[in-house]
Amino acid sequence: MSDPNELQKLQREWFQFGEGDLVGAKILSNAKGSSNTIGLLLQQAIEKYLKGYLLGHGWELVKTHNIEFLLAEAARFNENFTAFYDFGRAVTALYAEDRYPIRHQEEVSNELLKQMIEVGERLIGLVLKSTE
Repeated sequence: MSDPNELQKLQREWFQFGEGDLVGAKILSNAKGSSNTIGLLLQQAIEKYLKGYLLGHGWELVKTHNIEFLLAEAARFNENFTAFYDFGRAVTALYAEDRYPIRHQEEVSNELLKQMIEVGERLIGLVLKSTE
């Protein structure tokens, strides 16, 4: 798919799904909900925004949940994404913690999750700014 209008439409669809996950993470965080679910929703939101950004650049979809990998792919188009590598590693770990209890560690505090949501919103802001 190389039609710019189709790529933009696809990108917007991914962003809409990502926004839904972000809103869910924020609502649960404010209600002091399950940290595992909040982390999963945050990871999914970031993943969808990054994949939408990349698909808008003609990237071929890769089945991955690794945010650091997606950030490296996005950095090929905008080096500012490299500033989020540590965050990418941390938010990917949240996804793994929820999906695979065998790796379960201590529950992440609500305060840390709120901070991670703030960083995630800055990353999403970069995604959106980079698509203008």
